[in-house]
Amino acid sequence: MAVQQGRAVVVAAHSINSLSIIIPTYGDIEQVAVLLNTLQPLRMQGAELLVANGCADDANRAAELALLADHIVESPPGRARQMNAAAAKASGDYLLFLHADSRVSLSLFAPFFSPDVTTGLWGFYRLRIEPDYGLLPLVARLINLRSVLTQIATGDQALWVKRGVFESIGGYPDQALMEDIELCSRLGKVHRSTQHSGYVITSARRWQKQGQVKTILTMWWLRLRYWLGANPNALAAIYYPHLKSRVR
Repeated sequence: MAVQQGRAVVVAAHSINSLSIIIPTYGDIEQVAVLLNTLQPLRMQGAELLVANGCADDANRAAELALLADHIVESPPGRARQMNAAAAKASGDYLLFLHADSRVSLSLFAPFFSPDVTTGLWGFYRLRIEPDYGLLPLVARLINLRSVLTQIATGDQALWVKRGVFESIGGYPDQALMEDIELCSRLGKVHRSTQHSGYVITSARRWQKQGQVKTILTMWWLRLRYWLGANPNALAAIYYPHLKSRVR
């Protein structure tokens, strides 16, 4: 830190206090608790952790996470709404959105705190799916290739964005599905993404529950319909058949 005309001037572009990590949750409090425990070393150094709960039935259980997070934010259901509500509460210069079923290495966040690394305005990480059996390693490679070529990433890839840029585009669009796709599309019009090294590991539970081939085909079909102009709320009813209350 330098001093210029009697005023403190921050020379380093990054500070451990500049990052807010936002975790949306709906019915997966146990996974959130595991993830928060992993992130505690970052919090001890100054990073801010926020949980965005969209399930009213989980409000009391979410409140029990208060010792592990800086803020527990209650909001109407819907991942976009939840993340926007938490972003409005966050204080960091950078906002990083991390799914509850993700696993990460703390080294993943190093670029935000190093003055020797150009962080960029927004970006994402490469993805791994675990357990990585069957078609899933290929699926992950194709997702990573697609996101680099198209500048469109999914929420599983730990999307992050400079607060001012996030606010300038109005945050996440208020839609029940494909909110991450739409956010990246808008951000891509502002600046090209930055992809730091490292992987975010996401759970294979959806592929395990519904079957790999069926899940892959469903995701491709939903994405194609979205690009052709289908209403994302209608698509969400297909993607979240057991969570009708989220689709509105």
